[in-house]
Amino acid sequence: MLGENGGEIMYPDPGFPIYKSMIDFSGAKGVPYGLPEEKGFALDVDSVLGAITDKTRLVVINFPANPTGGMLSKSEMDRLVAGLAKHPKVAIMSDEIYSRLVYDDVKYTSFMQYPEIRD
Repeated sequence: MLGENGGEIMYPDPGFPIYKSMIDFSGAKGVPYGLPEEKGFALDVDSVLGAITDKTRLVVINFPANPTGGMLSKSEMDRLVAGLAKHPKVAIMSDEIYSRLVYDDVKYTSFMQYPEIRD
């Protein structure tokens, strides 16, 4: 829906393979962002926000990440949301399919808990 020639869609890498396939199918340019092992396979907030351009149409977020299980802490999620709120023309697809598969007393934070980006 948001893919188009000239548009960019950011997606996690490693990630669910269909993200890249569908981006390519849509005609958009896929812009992968890493999930560094040294950060527990969570995205680097500054790197993701810094990669958004005027061509960015969508940012795909997946927590817990498939296939790594990586999560984002509440404080890092707060920073990510604050940064994304500055880009109101960029849509967010939050793949939360594994949100109930969280262990070790880690608290899951959904994007729906942030009214400032809900629209």
